[in-house]
Amino acid sequence: MSSKSTLQFPDKLIVRFVEEDTGRPVPNIAITLTLYARKKNDYHLGPNLSEPSGTITIDRDWVKKSVEANINFFLMDYYSTMEDCYPYVGLEVMSADDIDRAIAAMELYSGVTQELGVAPSISDLKNASNYKYESQTVRVNMDNPGERVREVLIRLRRRSA
Repeated sequence: MSSKSTLQFPDKLIVRFVEEDTGRPVPNIAITLTLYARKKNDYHLGPNLSEPSGTITIDRDWVKKSVEANINFFLMDYYSTMEDCYPYVGLEVMSADDIDRAIAAMELYSGVTQELGVAPSISDLKNASNYKYESQTVRVNMDNPGERVREVLIRLRRRSA
């Protein structure tokens, strides 16, 4: 048996966004969930935008299926299974530029990301509230086997005018 730690993604990852100053929930935030692969390329997945309550719920099954879809669709680019990834993930609040690049790529590849189910829709991204807030990345360790629910709070700082 190998001694290396592997990703132990919980059944549900709940990411909650609040304004740093007010503590109010922030809806319509787009993020990138990054799984760090041991072999070949990392996985960059786009879950749905945050709900009116400021939360995004990411199911383990969705992550696993998204990784498998990437492996099967991009045979030369991906190799590691979800479980083979390093035992931490990145949660990146996308910048306005990140969103613009994602939209341009989605328009260029017309529907591939929708077919794979690894990103929100173009219309959702166009309505994202990210431009009001500073981008940031949070690293979350995920090395607890059998964890059912993990909650992560991200405090968003408003961009200065």
